[in-house]
Amino acid sequence: MKRTKSKDPDTEPAQPTIRYPEMVPTTPPADTDQQPPPYRDYNAGYPQHPPGPPPNQPGYPQVVHEYGPPPQQQLQPLVVTQQNVTMQPTVCMTPVRQKSDYLCCSIFTMLCCFFPLGLIALLLSILTRDANMSGDEFRATTWSRAAGIVNSVALAFGLICATGLAIRFSMIRF
Repeated sequence: MKRTKSKDPDTEPAQPTIRYPEMVPTTPPADTDQQPPPYRDYNAGYPQHPPGPPPNQPGYPQVVHEYGPPPQQQLQPLVVTQQNVTMQPTVCMTPVRQKSDYLCCSIFTMLCCFFPLGLIALLLSILTRDANMSGDEFRATTWSRAAGIVNSVALAFGLICATGLAIRFSMIRF
């Protein structure tokens, strides 16, 4: 049996009450002659570099800081050759709505309902998919409609056969 603590107000510790001081406007300090603390030099102990450009490092070219015109460069003559540009014609393709190919339904009717009609429906589904890929909307619509009809007939035939077999076997008494 589990023991539970009783909620006795005498045994519970009292919760401290928090009191916030009232908001009193503060006055600026009377001592306004104070100066901020002096600046501390954090770079003390590190070597100081002389002002100006950094010294040259060994292995790098000598840097000369001279003012005046930039050195003259020898200009190469510009040789223009004629180039032939061939433009491809622009082909605009509008997106075509893909027609349903009923592929999953065709595989189901072929394996579970009526194999011959399911096989025909599978071939029609593949033709629909090929027409969709080539962008032939008319053939895709035709093959899709035919695949749907053959799938429906195969499914109905399979259900009728399954129901007939169930009724026939239920009449046989063992």
